[in-house]
Amino acid sequence: MTAHLGSANLHTVLTWALAALVAVISLVSVAVCIADKLRSKKKGASRVSEATLMTLSAFGGALFMFLTMLVIRHKTRHARFMICLPLMIIFHALIAYLIFS
Repeated sequence: MTAHLGSANLHTVLTWALAALVAVISLVSVAVCIADKLRSKKKGASRVSEATLMTLSAFGGALFMFLTMLVIRHKTRHARFMICLPLMIIFHALIAYLIFS
């Protein structure tokens, strides 16, 4: 016997799956940002590339990465991050609005 998912149930499942995915990406983004900040204090330590940070933020981690950068004062002098991350946050909010409205 198989259960049939109605469109409302499928929508709920997909919503929770998307929320879980964004939560995981956000946690990874925060961890990577903090790790890069700690590595920046150590001379000769390998650093996280800016491309990696931007990629994580583009895939859903922009909000919490931006907040983390402000709190730990990491890359706040880089215009690329201080302009692009808020723009990505606005873009993500717009996409969420279009999907869920």
